[in-house]
Amino acid sequence: MMGNTLLLCILLGYLGLLVLGTHVPEESLPISLHNEFVLHFFAYAGLALLVGGLRVRRKCVGSAGEAGSGSLRLLGVFLLVMGVAVCDEATQPFFGRAFEVEDLTADFSGAAMAIYVVAQWDRVGRRSGPCLDGERASCSAAHRPHSCNVSSIGND
Repeated sequence: MMGNTLLLCILLGYLGLLVLGTHVPEESLPISLHNEFVLHFFAYAGLALLVGGLRVRRKCVGSAGEAGSGSLRLLGVFLLVMGVAVCDEATQPFFGRAFEVEDLTADFSGAAMAIYVVAQWDRVGRRSGPCLDGERASCSAAHRPHSCNVSSIGND
């Protein structure tokens, strides 16, 4: 599994390319943009997948953990990515590009699709991962969906 440090570096590079690509005037781009909706959809889907892929450190707390903590994290990922999308669109007029609601719609749609993928990945794949702090015994597979809560972002 990819470590958070490497994923964070990839995320920052991706974000830099995304901002660069959306702020260069269209006539200066080496390719013609025939379907910007598709480009925006996949660009923000990729961003949401990268942000959603950051692993969080979980502590085992018996069966009293918060069941909704994963949903709150994904909502936070979605809101963060949408904040980037709004800032991206809002700053484009300063670089000879136009603020377009259609682009925001594509950004929101791509991010929502990616969040769904991350949610399914969390539900299936991360449930079986070990908890940290050596408390594996108190974090049995039978209780895992409700036994670990998010405490902080962990680095590998």
